[in-house]
Amino acid sequence: MRSKGMGGIGKTTFREIKASFGRFMAIFAIIALGVGFFAGLKVTKEAMMTTVRNYLNQYGFQDFRLVSTLGFDQENVEALASAKDVQAAEGAVSFDVLYSRGDGNQGVVKTFSVTRELNTLKLVQGRMPQEENECVADSQVFGESDIGSVIYLSEDNDEDTFENFACREYTIVGLVQSPLYLQYERGNTSLGTGRLDGFICLLPEGFHTEYFTEVYVRFDRDYELYSPEYDSFIEEKKGIWENLTEREALERYERIAEEGRVQIAEGQNRLEEEKSQGEKQLAEAEEELEQAAENWTPLQFLEFARGKRMFNEQSPTIAFYCCMGISPGAYFVDFENRECHFDTEEFRRILEECRQWESYPYTSSGGDPLSAYSENWDWVLEAWPYYEAQDFVLVDEAAMSVGYPGWDGAECELLTEEIYAINSASENKEGAWRFLEFLLSKEMQDGIDWAFPVRKDSFEEDLTDPYVNPDYILKEFTKEDAEAVRKWVDSAVYDQWPGMSSVWWILIDEAGMYFAGDADLETTVEKIQNRVQLFLDEL
Repeated sequence: MRSKGMGGIGKTTFREIKASFGRFMAIFAIIALGVGFFAGLKVTKEAMMTTVRNYLNQYGFQDFRLVSTLGFDQENVEALASAKDVQAAEGAVSFDVLYSRGDGNQGVVKTFSVTRELNTLKLVQGRMPQEENECVADSQVFGESDIGSVIYLSEDNDEDTFENFACREYTIVGLVQSPLYLQYERGNTSLGTGRLDGFICLLPEGFHTEYFTEVYVRFDRDYELYSPEYDSFIEEKKGIWENLTEREALERYERIAEEGRVQIAEGQNRLEEEKSQGEKQLAEAEEELEQAAENWTPLQFLEFARGKRMFNEQSPTIAFYCCMGISPGAYFVDFENRECHFDTEEFRRILEECRQWESYPYTSSGGDPLSAYSENWDWVLEAWPYYEAQDFVLVDEAAMSVGYPGWDGAECELLTEEIYAINSASENKEGAWRFLEFLLSKEMQDGIDWAFPVRKDSFEEDLTDPYVNPDYILKEFTKEDAEAVRKWVDSAVYDQWPGMSSVWWILIDEAGMYFAGDADLETTVEKIQNRVQLFLDEL
């Protein structure tokens, strides 16, 4: 028995399809394509998951990436590698850096150290780096034409960044892919535009660090990707490994602190040894200097100076000046009889000894003697003026005053702070004399605190209770200091021969040529003798 209703619907449907056959086929094709894709995805899901899983296993993709502000050392890595369920742990180094290319392009890349077990690289083109100044680059960003080109660390990097790298430029020798980047995005950074252009990988020797910035960890469980079992396992490990990482960071801190303590202790021991050795050498030098100072003549001075750096700024001319005395050359000149005596063995010896002195320039980047002292005080003597008793407490206790070498023993130069005299043409000599009497009065002399007073009773009172600026005291002013002041005042020499300045210029003129190698000894002595004698004859 046939149903007319069903037959009518079929005929109607057939007529509608026939009337719009093209639209029908389009809808049919769309449905078929969707069903095909769906069926394909259902079928290929397992294959895709297997492919990704095999890729990550092949290149040792991490389960955890551990970081610490102090970094990690190899001891930390070995301790983490021995933890439960760990298949491998490996330290690595990474830094973000601004770079530039020879073509002017600039950007930011992340630099990684090449690893051996975890997060290893897939070489796409070229070769792996073999030298510290070679690298492999991100194959997504760099092309085959970039192999052989150079990546420069931009000058816009700060000095701390430069210190992390062994070189300032790296040659690209290959292109790679990394399991750390499974998509096109390369991540964000605090440098430049805030986005990473790509990555480059260097040998560990390409970095200049003594620590790992991170540690990669892979467990020995081979769960399916995105499986509940894997998620549960990782969640369980998170808390454990946070504690492990914190423990290793603290142990590294303790090792660093202990190394610092050991270095400090070693430094203190070396300092004590050097201090002891220095004190011993200083004591020997002081003893030697004290013995020499007992007969501190120019010849004794030259003998003591052999093999030593005597002054901060030193030359044969300076040595010659010291040997000629405070009144330069006066020992060899008789002004009263207008005679000179440079043609002697003593004078020849002085010239020969002074010529052997090494020259040292003034050593101070700070531009003042105090800077020179703090930088490199390795000389023996220093000219030090004493204007008042306070100056004796400005000198360190280790210093010993020996004076200038003189033919009758050590002497010092009398420096006049102020000189007053009555002009012979003065119309008020009586007033001028009263002024001089006032200057010499006890009232005036007691008030002098910038130099030694010339009045004897004021001078003695000044030694008994000297003015001392508390900001500059290095030691107490003692009775020994007072005796030293009296000693140097008693032995002070004043240049009383005005003509000695002319004699000095003759001496330095001829001796200078001898020191420079432009004249021999006998010629120099002869010319000095003749020129000074001619000067005396013309007085």
